[in-house]
Amino acid sequence: MTSERSRFGWWLGHAEAGDGEAMLEVATRFERGAGVEVNAGAALGWYRRAVHAGVAIAPALVGETVFEADPIAGITWLMLGFERAPDGDDANATIATSLSMHEPRLSDAAVQAAQVWADACRERAQWPDEVPAPHHVTAPFRPRPPTPSLPQRSPREAPQLTKPLSFGPWRVTLPPAAAIETMRVGQHLKATWGGAYALHLVWTNLAPGVDIDGYVQRSNTSTQRLWRPDAPPARFLLHGVDTTSCLYTGLGPSAGQRALKRFATRDERVAIVTAVAPVAAFGAKFELLEAVLDGVHLS
Repeated sequence: MTSERSRFGWWLGHAEAGDGEAMLEVATRFERGAGVEVNAGAALGWYRRAVHAGVAIAPALVGETVFEADPIAGITWLMLGFERAPDGDDANATIATSLSMHEPRLSDAAVQAAQVWADACRERAQWPDEVPAPHHVTAPFRPRPPTPSLPQRSPREAPQLTKPLSFGPWRVTLPPAAAIETMRVGQHLKATWGGAYALHLVWTNLAPGVDIDGYVQRSNTSTQRLWRPDAPPARFLLHGVDTTSCLYTGLGPSAGQRALKRFATRDERVAIVTAVAPVAAFGAKFELLEAVLDGVHLS
């Protein structure tokens, strides 16, 4: 069986010979550490080489890669990539989605600066890495909107929840028989119990300019092929945390399952907690599942 390192070497050889698609593969492997050590700088370098090799999707990948560190550069890459992708190319939809997600996070000054930079690139028929940035914006992101006035919800309690679990700054109490599995260290835990119930707990930090409402909307949109919302999201304060609760029925490969999902955030910290069970078992334990999710709080 060919090793990951051997596969990386094969792709690298083709990339160095000028194959644009191979450049993307090499960049992705540097980004993920597949057959080579993770190297973000090398990944970005190969994405940029793929741009100059004429790969239509590559500008979007450069823009996504640099956005958090330099959001004006990221948006400029995305703008130009969208304009220059051939009509009908699959890259168009991907880049348009990235623009719709990232551009609303930017301040008006940052968007104007990106437009000036894009104009300079258009005049020279070049890309942003060939045209110096004609801007300096000290606060490129929009401030996160304040938490609106929300109804207070008291947490439901269940006496059978006795197993405490700490995960980053978040705490939750589970049934005593719950088995804990680390899906991704520091980011994603899974708990299972009773042969039918699973709980996923993911936590992260919201990026600058992102509010919980926009975050929930994007999450719901991204899961619509797998989960159908059963009701509009309910938003309230629980333990003083801005919480949005969603109820879903599975579609496609998730058919036969139901899920109760919560987004809980304070400042930039967000926990995403999902309880999943077969439809037949979901209703019988709904109150327990709600009690588990109600128990998620910041320490």
